[in-house]
Amino acid sequence: MSLQLRLLNFLLPLIEKRYLSNMPSVDHARERFIRMAPRNFKTPPGVYFRDDTLCHEGHSVPVIVAEPGPVPARTALLYLHGGGYFMGSAETHKRLAGTIAQAAGLRAYVADFRLTPEHPFPAALEDAVAAYRAMEMMGITRIVIAGDSAGGGLALALLHVICTTGMTQPAATVALSPWADLTLRSPSLDRNRDSDVMLPRTGMEELVATYRGETPADDPRISPVMGDFTGAGPVLIQASQVEMLIDEAEAVIARMAEQGVDATLQTKSRTPHVWQLFHGFLPEADQAIASIAVFLRRHLA
Repeated sequence: MSLQLRLLNFLLPLIEKRYLSNMPSVDHARERFIRMAPRNFKTPPGVYFRDDTLCHEGHSVPVIVAEPGPVPARTALLYLHGGGYFMGSAETHKRLAGTIAQAAGLRAYVADFRLTPEHPFPAALEDAVAAYRAMEMMGITRIVIAGDSAGGGLALALLHVICTTGMTQPAATVALSPWADLTLRSPSLDRNRDSDVMLPRTGMEELVATYRGETPADDPRISPVMGDFTGAGPVLIQASQVEMLIDEAEAVIARMAEQGVDATLQTKSRTPHVWQLFHGFLPEADQAIASIAVFLRRHLA
């Protein structure tokens, strides 16, 4: 374990987990995340960011495009950010998406999907589907879907929709610490509530209720741990062994294996939830992104 990881594991419970346990308001959390992102998450050198919009049949989704230099025109990454479906944005996660894109040699589109409580389910999923279809209409023939935390769950929900509606399959899917079971039945939610240095167990029921609205939590579009991924391309999931969502990652991998999907789970001990955000500072994050790049380059070759 690196010295940087020891420092993070000391600071995150004192700062981030404590804040999320006693969050003043949704607006405060959103503004705080936007302020802290440039300070805490490294901007990858040589990556240019620009604002754009993906449109499909009148449905517009704002995006930030991460351009890492000369890349294949018909291959790109659709990135779905984390933040519990109520905070986070393309702005807060463009650095992580850009770093992954640079490592894999791709252009990335980071979607600003609609958030709760203003826009409950299915708004975020509708935006993800629209963004994916818009990229297809642009002539991008090999799309990689990726996301972290709630965005990782949204990426898996999008993959479920693609598999069950006959849409063109993505070339690959990557989910980082995905929140994939909003029924909150995973034993690790309680088993790892103390070892998880980032996420608090309190308040998760309220988050789920706000996101799902009138839709049952066991709907696979909300809890893709119950999804149908038959026919999906290769999938990579990375999760920490000590985070609360580890059982969900393992359950998704097991379900995919039963359905004949080439699915791989990579775990790390003693890392925080979505430790990849700390690339450029945390060696374990850089190693994880290097593994993602190897996975993507292998399947996009």
